Amino acid sequence: MGTRLHRTLYGLAAGAIAWPAFALQAFADDQQPMPGQPIKVTDQALQQKIAIEPVKVEMVQAELPVPGVLEADPTSVVHIYPPVTGHLVKIWVQLGDTVQEGQLLATLSAPDFLQAQDDFLKARSQLYLTQKQLRREQALWDAKIAATGDLETAKANEEQAQSDYDATLAILRSYGFDPDKDQFGQPFKLVSSVSGKVVDMSTGKGEFKTDPTQPLMTVADLSHVWLSANVQEKDLHFLSIGQDIGATLIAYPGLKLSGKVLYIGDMLDPDTRTTKVRLLLDNPDGRLKPGMFATVQIKDVPKEEITVPMAAVVQVGSSAFVFEQTDPTTYLPRPIQLGQQHGDRVVIKTGLTANAKIVVKNAVLLGQ
Repeated sequence: MGTRLHRTLYGLAAGAIAWPAFALQAFADDQQPMPGQPIKVTDQALQQKIAIEPVKVEMVQAELPVPGVLEADPTSVVHIYPPVTGHLVKIWVQLGDTVQEGQLLATLSAPDFLQAQDDFLKARSQLYLTQKQLRREQALWDAKIAATGDLETAKANEEQAQSDYDATLAILRSYGFDPDKDQFGQPFKLVSSVSGKVVDMSTGKGEFKTDPTQPLMTVADLSHVWLSANVQEKDLHFLSIGQDIGATLIAYPGLKLSGKVLYIGDMLDPDTRTTKVRLLLDNPDGRLKPGMFATVQIKDVPKEEITVPMAAVVQVGSSAFVFEQTDPTTYLPRPIQLGQQHGDRVVIKTGLTANAKIVVKNAVLLGQ
């Protein structure tokens, strides 16, 4: 009898199906174990093929996967607009170049810029003349030679010249021109206001730029990026500002990311019942690119759960079973509800008690 039972069970094992998603063991439909019907095993050779272990009760922190996408920090993305119109003489950088704050990006021959320089030079010259005249009239007035009216006229002229000088100087400085350092008569120099990379280029050498609202290029500092995800209303209580959250990318499946919660939205989308959550991720090597898809792993509150090895679970269609040992030679198929997988173990939501002992090796041999 024992030999016939062993042969029957061995035949079932030979027809077992590997369960690729979870490494579960599986039965064909005509080989399903029947819940509640114990299996008696007296064959010593079969007993040696299976292994028994008690289930574990351990603290488990479930993870709630939420889809997300990488975004550039808007405060670190700068569109470079020329403040003047004119002929684009030279572009000093190319798409993908790394630039530093204050670095020269392009030069333009701009009539308005040259006129501003000329206006400044005239205003400065007039200021020198009126200051000289004021000093002369002040000396004459002190010597009781000049009339008071002449002195007041000289003061008014000097004040007007000073005002004109200040106005023309402000215009030059708005172009980034320093009259004490820069050389007059040179083309307009467009420099970067931030350090970063040239991520977009929308012009070429020789163009005549007539629209100051059209950017020449875009420079972005991508040393850090945002990861934005829409989190369900029911999961928001797991999050707080400054909390460390893990994430993975479709582009780099083996790369484990960690970032801090930077922002939790103040309003819910009434249709999806979600709100925007942003993580701040460091990106020192530039591998994280805006637009990449990601998965944010929100962690639940740790709780005690029953766990078993994945190898102990037998899949029967859409149902899952384990074999519980009720005495040294008797095994009872138990239907179970699987929870989240953690490494090589899986949480059992229902179907087992904390003191159960189950088959963890070659459970597929215990078929009907």
